[in-house]
Amino acid sequence: MVSSDVSQDMYLRYNESFWPGHLLVVCLNFFIVFSICRYKKVLWPLVSLFWVFQGLYFFPLYFNELNIAGKYFQVIFILQGLLLLIKNGEIPKEWSFATKAGLIIVLFSLFVPFSYFLDSTKNEILLFGWGVTQTAIGTIGLLTLCFRTRLELLFFIPPILWLAFVMLLY
Repeated sequence: MVSSDVSQDMYLRYNESFWPGHLLVVCLNFFIVFSICRYKKVLWPLVSLFWVFQGLYFFPLYFNELNIAGKYFQVIFILQGLLLLIKNGEIPKEWSFATKAGLIIVLFSLFVPFSYFLDSTKNEILLFGWGVTQTAIGTIGLLTLCFRTRLELLFFIPPILWLAFVMLLY
């Protein structure tokens, strides 16, 4: 278990060190939505970049000092980022319920600062691309958006593992 004070301090330091990268990530998030709406395609190389970034920046510099499992998640995040490069980004022409649900999950993770509504300060806000949990949630949404075969269920494992771990951690 990690106390909320320790966790908030870690995210505060992380956010301060990442500034002004937040602005770039928000622009890239708009680009992801534009690609989905205009071209019916998910830009997996960009999502891959976010996963590898978390593995190379967030985990070794911030999270690994709090929990030994961080070293394992660091490897998982890097591998997931590399695997996402081979993912097909085509969104089905017919929008099913799952496709619509995936889009809603994506939009919330990209632009709604959940942490702000959970009694955090603006310095602790995290979004898809620089927030680890938000990146995992958004990836689940993106995977749902262009889900085609059962084999693709393997792509869901790393974000679900992270979310389960975070639920147990806090």
